[in-house]
Amino acid sequence: MESVIPRTDIACGSAILAGSSLVYATLAIVLWAWPGAVSNHGPFAAGGLGLRFAGSWAAFLAVLAALAAARPGRHEARVPVIALVLWPLAGLVAGVLHVDDLRAGAPRVAYLAGLCVLAGLAGTVAIGDRAMRVAFGRRGPRAMPRVAPGGRTWGTGSPCRGTS
Repeated sequence: MESVIPRTDIACGSAILAGSSLVYATLAIVLWAWPGAVSNHGPFAAGGLGLRFAGSWAAFLAVLAALAAARPGRHEARVPVIALVLWPLAGLVAGVLHVDDLRAGAPRVAYLAGLCVLAGLAGTVAIGDRAMRVAFGRRGPRAMPRVAPGGRTWGTGSPCRGTS
């Protein structure tokens, strides 16, 4: 029986993660550079320090997404992809539980929709291949390099691959 969820191939998963990295990096820059404007026109009012702190988290997520896009082995991408799913989901849960604290209208809708899109894209990468294999190939325990006497490895294309 085939999976209902379509497989995400290497290029598509890497593109999703690279795009997420750009979105998070842009968000980090906006939160660091213009916290007053974000507080005045964003989905909720917040102090400059709080928004800059949120910008630091967005920068961290940008680095995680870039790392997972650049090193797409399933073991290397697992933790970054999980973080990229959970962070926007946590913001979405907080937004839904405290919807009265959000500004009415477009800022509220844009905030909640943006979090849904970010979580959904990362979730697509996470479940694109069964059991969190992140659809980036089959490297992992089954593709560990074979070690010959003398320490030479083969089967991975690199003497360092598969040892981390």
